[in-house]
Amino acid sequence: MTSKRLLVLGAAIALAFASAVPAHATLINFTVDTIGSQDGVPIAPTAANIGKYNAGSFVALSGNISGTASGISFSGALAAQKASSGAWSTGNPGSLAAYYGGTLVADINAKANTVAFPGGSTLNAGLYTGLFPVKGGAAVPLSPAIGGGVIGTPGSDPANYGTSVKITALFGVVTVANGVAAMRDTVLDVQQTVPLTSNALTGSLGGTQNFTTKTAVSASIDNSNFDFNLKGGVLAGNTVPDLIGRETISNTSAPVTGAQLGVLKSVVVDPVRQIYNFYITVPVTSTTQQSITGDIPVTINVTTTGQVAAYALNVQVPEPATLALAGFAAIPLGFMAWRRRRRA
Repeated sequence: MTSKRLLVLGAAIALAFASAVPAHATLINFTVDTIGSQDGVPIAPTAANIGKYNAGSFVALSGNISGTASGISFSGALAAQKASSGAWSTGNPGSLAAYYGGTLVADINAKANTVAFPGGSTLNAGLYTGLFPVKGGAAVPLSPAIGGGVIGTPGSDPANYGTSVKITALFGVVTVANGVAAMRDTVLDVQQTVPLTSNALTGSLGGTQNFTTKTAVSASIDNSNFDFNLKGGVLAGNTVPDLIGRETISNTSAPVTGAQLGVLKSVVVDPVRQIYNFYITVPVTSTTQQSITGDIPVTINVTTTGQVAAYALNVQVPEPATLALAGFAAIPLGFMAWRRRRRA
């Protein structure tokens, strides 16, 4: 075989080898773990457990409702609604916390040693059970009913979140409206700013790595139906109309600034083919603003805070050395060609 043919053959082999190896950036569809059951011992979703994989996937709501009636501003905070089935159980996180399942999309780059969240995740809130932890238990009805019900008889249906609302004016002296609300059919996405922000990973694959989000990872609300039933009071001598109905909240979320700590754990399954099992916890936080129009326009401000725990099994993620080895594939053949040309 001529030197020229050897060089061409070496280049072809190197090209074929390199093309067979996936790119460093690996887009992974993680399976969201509802209650962190990988170790068989679920842990309650508390602030102290954020960033721990086995604390599961949960998002808690907080926020307020504000508006203006008869020229007077009013506001009120969201509070956990007592489940209509009875008293709280011990350790219950409250009806302003919900567990999530679904799919988390993350981009792991072994060459740059980073992780990013490009969006496209589908996180589905579970129905509130009134007990912690219960997975797949009977859902607890929360008021109001789907669509808001009717004043005096708000009704109830299973929901993702339940909140009681009391909005007041004149330094809290006058009650403008009082009642309940629930969020149903809630779907979240997990994403960062555009252009995509990558977060540096400590250590290397095959162990436990931490990452600090450069900007908070947003749990944007792709869809949620907000049912409300508020009885109007009297303000400045005028009767405030009742607020009853349903509003759809979607694509109104913005990230909250500030760094948070996440964890990525990887276990080597096949060192030769560089196949790993991944376990990740991602802290999420965001703000959402939604306007409700009607006889009394009001604005809802909701903050979501929690974490997503997820896993992906048997994922091939080549390390930086892989492509370097592919480039070296042509060296022996190239060296042979050089020696033949030198002898000639």
